[in-house]
This record gives sequence, structure tokens and C-alpha cells, in this order.
Amino acid sequence: MTPEQQPRTAGVAVDEAVCREERVMSEEDNKALVLRYFDERWNKKNFAIVDELAPGDDHEGHKAWMAAAFAAVGNMRLTVDRVVAEDNQVVLLWTVTGLHQGEYEGVPPTGRVVTWRGLAMLTVEDGRIVDDIAFSEGFGTILLGQALQQPSPAEL
Repeated sequence: MTPEQQPRTAGVAVDEAVCREERVMSEEDNKALVLRYFDERWNKKNFAIVDELAPGDDHEGHKAWMAAAFAAVGNMRLTVDRVVAEDNQVVLLWTVTGLHQGEYEGVPPTGRVVTWRGLAMLTVEDGRIVDDIAFSEGFGTILLGQALQQPSPAEL
């Protein structure tokens, strides 16, 4: 196709091959994808979302960690407190609550409600999460600390 035959948008030639191959997502699309990933993974316990969207190669290890977390904390609920997107980066501030009903890293179940917060920064490319850096108060540390500090339900 000659330059004269190429489609034009606002006076600019459009390379159709590049447009077909490159999938550009908006910041809102990136937010929606990341929110879906967190909701499916933590609130719906959908392990398949890890294979679909999670970065890295150790999906089986990640799913094993998720299973241990779900076994330790029943009725786990993740709430997104804040979400911000810029370009292909999405940042979440989140809170998790649940009932400590099973052992986790040597901490025996207490029957107490546990809560912890975290922050995650994710990078989205071509409709997939390619990087997920997360910081939290420490799941095991929170269970141990709250187990030692709070009165049990029988003591209330």
C-alpha cells in the first residue's frame, strides 16, 4: 500500500498492521483488570485467575500459598480501599479481614477476627499483569500478634 492509499485520521497516516498487533489499554481498563484479579483471587477463591493473569512462572506455588491462607483464615474478605492508575501502572491499598480458624506458619487457630492491610503496585501490558509488587503488614506476623493481644471470644 502506498502512502497515498493508507487510511488517514486527522491528517496522520495510520499503520494498520501496528494498530492490529498493539493492544493499548486505557488506565480505566487496567484498573478494571487489576480489580478483577484481586476480587477473583481473594474474594471468590478462583485459583484459575492466577494462571490467566498472574505474573511470573510459579503459579502452582502461588496457588499453594493461597490455599494455606484460605485454610488459616475463614470468611476472608479483601476490600480495596483505594486504587490509582497512571499509564500501565495500578496501585491498590487493600484491607483483608477474616476469622483465624486454622494453623498458619506454626500459629495455632485462635477463633479471633484478624485484619491486615497492604499495598500493591502492578504493571499491565497487553491485557496481562506482568509485575506485582506487594507490601503488607505480614500475614503470619499479624496472625501471631493479634492472637497474642486480643481476648478470645469466650473471654468477651
